[in-house]
Amino acid sequence: MDWRRTLRLSTLTRTLQKRLSLRGATARLAACSTAGPLSSVSLDAEAWAKHIQHQTGVAVRCGFGLDFETGRLARLATGSVTVHAGSTQVLVACVLAAHRAPASFAQLDALLQQQHTAGRLSEWQRTQELLQTLHTAPLWVDVRERASARGLIPTSYHRRESAATEKEVITARLIDRALRPTLPRGYCIETQLTAEVLSADGQLDPDTLALNGAAIALLLAFQRCFPQQVMQAQTRPRLVAAVRIARLAQTSTAADTVAFPPSESASMTPARPRWIIQPSYAERLASDLDLVFAGTSDGCCVALEGEAKAVPPEDIAEACRLASAALEPLRQQQEALLQQCRLAASMPGAGAGPPALFWAMPRPQVVAEALRHSGERLVSIYAHAPEKTERGIAVAQESAQAVAHLRQHAASLRSAPATDASSVSPGVDAVGPAEAALAVLEASREAWRQALQRHQHRVDGRLPREMRPMEARVQVLPSDTCHGSALVSRGETQVLAVATLGFPSLAKRLDAYGGGADTKQFYVHYQFPPYCNNQLGRGDALYRRRRREVGHGILAERAVRSVLPSDLWHAVRLEADVLASAGSSSMAAAAAGSLALMDAGLPLAGPVAGVSIGGILATTSAGSSATTEAYLRSPFAQDAEPCADLFLVDILGLEDFFGDFDCKVAGTEQGITALQLDVKHQGLTLEQVARALEEAHRVHHVQLEKVLRVALPAGAARPFLPPQAPRRGSWNLSLADRGRLLGAGGQRVRELEQHTGCSIQLEDDGSISLWAPNAQVLEQALEILQQVTRIPACGDSFHGRVLQILDFGAVIEIQPSPSSFRLQGLLHRSAFASALEWTRVQVGDALVVRVTQVDPRTGSLRFAQVAPMDGNGVPNGTSTLDERRDAASSEMPRN
Repeated sequence: MDWRRTLRLSTLTRTLQKRLSLRGATARLAACSTAGPLSSVSLDAEAWAKHIQHQTGVAVRCGFGLDFETGRLARLATGSVTVHAGSTQVLVACVLAAHRAPASFAQLDALLQQQHTAGRLSEWQRTQELLQTLHTAPLWVDVRERASARGLIPTSYHRRESAATEKEVITARLIDRALRPTLPRGYCIETQLTAEVLSADGQLDPDTLALNGAAIALLLAFQRCFPQQVMQAQTRPRLVAAVRIARLAQTSTAADTVAFPPSESASMTPARPRWIIQPSYAERLASDLDLVFAGTSDGCCVALEGEAKAVPPEDIAEACRLASAALEPLRQQQEALLQQCRLAASMPGAGAGPPALFWAMPRPQVVAEALRHSGERLVSIYAHAPEKTERGIAVAQESAQAVAHLRQHAASLRSAPATDASSVSPGVDAVGPAEAALAVLEASREAWRQALQRHQHRVDGRLPREMRPMEARVQVLPSDTCHGSALVSRGETQVLAVATLGFPSLAKRLDAYGGGADTKQFYVHYQFPPYCNNQLGRGDALYRRRRREVGHGILAERAVRSVLPSDLWHAVRLEADVLASAGSSSMAAAAAGSLALMDAGLPLAGPVAGVSIGGILATTSAGSSATTEAYLRSPFAQDAEPCADLFLVDILGLEDFFGDFDCKVAGTEQGITALQLDVKHQGLTLEQVARALEEAHRVHHVQLEKVLRVALPAGAARPFLPPQAPRRGSWNLSLADRGRLLGAGGQRVRELEQHTGCSIQLEDDGSISLWAPNAQVLEQALEILQQVTRIPACGDSFHGRVLQILDFGAVIEIQPSPSSFRLQGLLHRSAFASALEWTRVQVGDALVVRVTQVDPRTGSLRFAQVAPMDGNGVPNGTSTLDERRDAASSEMPRN
């Protein structure tokens, strides 16, 4: 037994040694993806509020504090952070494919060659695909809200979470817009961010938690993979922090009122708006401004998204100022957490990661050569080709020629003299397709900016602050089939909006696992088919839901939602179909949607206008393509001089692509209802944000006065709903009629619903509500209901039947009309025609009675006999007993 025990111990020892050595090798190979020691920081809500009040002088309240933790969950991810706020917990994991990142343009060309079928595409088509692939960083963001976070089970067939919900898509797009501008130019490392809501208390929206966690996880992953580049600000992503701010305009309290002289009445004390950082869902519903603000350490805003109830632009600028002040303590906690992880990464044994980084930025000499070859022709195209299709074809052909020129001349550099002016600039080696495409893209961007500065007009001939010609029409579709329709054309952009009203049961159901409402009464479906850009697409392209369409639909929905009537009971579906796209289609959808709703008869507070504000910032206006001496010494760039910020109103798609920002703002005459800021490579200062909002609000007045008022001359909606729209009616019932309407087991209600075509619902106050598919059905249903619930008046005579004989009289049943309820009343013994009639009456006898009394509260009836019975117990005037019995039975069918 001893030798067997020794053998087992030796075998176990060798196995453990092998496993330990394998584990050590795995740890060395995955040095960039193993989490460090447990680190955490926290931000107290009360201290946070005091700091903001000290910095701004404005009283604010912080609803929730934030706690950040790393090193506990998702330890194999390159970077992972867990964010806590109350009982809400969000895990954010970042994966950097640093081992697959290209180290040169040659490797990038090889990767792109695997992704494209070069043999089946023409040269200029390959160039366009390269430009589409390389102009954005390879960043993917996914957000998942688990049903288990709220203690729920998914209601899908397989009881699993299915495709991304609308809320998850919106949060993912918000994170993407906030982080993408902070990435270095030429960032080509495949990066994926995944945010999972592990726990949600239903009070706080987890979107800002996911955004702050994603910013930390990205920097954490970057400093673990590239620790030697962490201290270089120009070669690492910038740190982003975000908060949500809301403003409550509530009744005055002791803490939120301005002191008045004692003689003033307390009821005249005005309420002061109350600002809340990280508000709850209930506080957001009670607010008139709900805004998410994301900024960097230099005070710039990189993302802005919000909804308001016709708030002036200066109030939104004030909200941005308060939110920017709230970011400082949050950013300090983020930096503290990163510093703890940085110290842990510098410990002995930590992986050093790749020695260098490669940014997919073309060399300045290559960009300069592209400008020498095609710069002037591109400037001419951007200055004299106002139509989108013509301009796009010309730019594509010129780009393909420029790419071919760069590749051919760089390849012949070995045989050409270095001082030959006809060849490319000295020092340029072989240029691959990726570098050539990026160089042409940078040259095109610089040519567009030069054309704008030289000619002082935009590509379509407009001045910087000039709008495109705009047209609006209502009732573009037949009113006997569609509830409401409108067509808005802005330049080459064209959007058709159709409003459809439905029953409340058709409200959109939401899987709000992270909190918030679980139904949506008003919703917008924005569709961007391929033909709107003259492109090919698969047959299901019209029905597949894309993230961009979801985001633009939500933006248009926010723009219109605040002007809807407060007593709206319909479920409203608004379709916004982009028929032609040349920029600002989402804002055109908001304007067309408000007109379609007013055409459908909804009493909106007013039409909604929308505009996109873009431009060129002063810090990037000159030499933005390559700010190096080699480029600035080129003949083309000598005219590029620094200038002030240039804001462009109602931007085109090209101006959105080449510009520095895109600020979409929608609103009414009173103020702004929705906004969204998209920044390219740097943020906007608070002054620039305020200027963009003021410019947008000015354009709103122009649009509403010149165009939208023309489409609706009265300035209001239809005075009535269209005939084919659903209708709601009500009918007051007495306590007795309510029971008669229900019938046994609700059978009577079901019969009436089947007969009238309406849905009947009994309310708590005793009345009934009728939901009809159109006005005609409702009118018919009300007529039938009036007959059914008819209460006879005093003096009316009816044929009745004896139901029961009591000591003091008889219970008589009558039916005022063939479709009405059967009513019962008392025929007192003293109300019979004679004492003899009282002694001869039997159950089932037919009598002619007259109503003598109606109880106004209960509806109970009292009768008096009109005609005496003959000897057979039936009223006089009937031919035979059998005929009289049959006649009475046919007049009063039994239940």
